[in-house]
Amino acid sequence: MPKSPRRAAGVRRRSASRVSPIEIGAVAGLAAAAPLRAALLAAIERRLPVVIDASAVTSLSAACVQVLVSGARALAEAAVPFTVRQPSDAFVDAFSDLGLFAQLMEWPVEAVGPAE
Repeated sequence: MPKSPRRAAGVRRRSASRVSPIEIGAVAGLAAAAPLRAALLAAIERRLPVVIDASAVTSLSAACVQVLVSGARALAEAAVPFTVRQPSDAFVDAFSDLGLFAQLMEWPVEAVGPAE
């Protein structure tokens, strides 16, 4: 059985009752932009806080950055809180390369420290 477009594109939305987690896969290329957009729109519709897990990202396309920027704006307008969890260096670099580092730094970030 073929993978769903969302899985094939490297975006996974886990079901939860109080939070809408969105995991961005290691390689989030152009094909990941549409499933990412769909996941963000679904989260807005459910009006649950969104946690974007960016810990596994090794490559993030400009299209995905664009979706994240517009999604963050839409979440804010809908008064739906969101957090970026553990943004990888590659995730941060993708924003920086496009001149959007300042935009990224305005977003709430959840960094998980080393295990004790």
